[in-house]
Amino acid sequence: MLQQLRYNTVTVLYKTGQWKAAGRDQLPNGFLRACGPLLVTALRQLATSSTVLGHFPTIFKKAAVVVLRKPGKSTAQLRQAGGWRPISLLSCVGKVLEGVIAMKMMAAAEECGILLPEQFGNRAGRSTELATRVVIETVKAAWASSLTTSLLQLDLKGAFDTVNHEWLEATLVGQGWPRWVTR
Repeated sequence: MLQQLRYNTVTVLYKTGQWKAAGRDQLPNGFLRACGPLLVTALRQLATSSTVLGHFPTIFKKAAVVVLRKPGKSTAQLRQAGGWRPISLLSCVGKVLEGVIAMKMMAAAEECGILLPEQFGNRAGRSTELATRVVIETVKAAWASSLTTSLLQLDLKGAFDTVNHEWLEATLVGQGWPRWVTR
C-alpha cells in the first residue's frame, strides 16, 4: 500500500505542468518536483494523515483569484463581465494532495465494487473512445430491434458546492464506501 501511495504521489506530481501558475504559497510544481524524494515522502504522509483524520488542511483551500481577459473579445465586450474569466490559483501542494486522495478514492470505489459498469468517467481502462463505442453499439442494437433509444448525460462538476453534505455522507455510507472516504 505504501508503494502504491508513493507511486500515486509521484504520478500526480508529474502529471501537472512544471510552471503552471502557483497559488498563494507561490510554490510552482517545478519547484516541488526539484525537491525530490524527501518531499514525495512528506506529501505521501500528509495525504495519508488527511484521509485517516478526514481533514483537508484549510491553507490548501484558499485561492488567489486573478481575472483574465477572454481571447477574441472586442472593446465593447470587455466592458461586460462576460469578457473576463476569473481563475482561482490554488496551492500546488494542495493540488497534489487532492490528486493523491482522488486516486485513493477511485481505488477504494473499484475495490468495493461501488461504481456501475456503465460509468466511464475517471476510470482506468475506460476511455472516451470506449464509451462512444458502447453508445453506438447499444443504439445500433436497439435500432436493429426497432426500439427507440435515448441518451442521458450528466455533468456534475459544479454540483458538490451546493449538495447537502449530510445527505451525501449518508448516501456514500449506504453505498458501502469506506469510512475514511465519507469523512
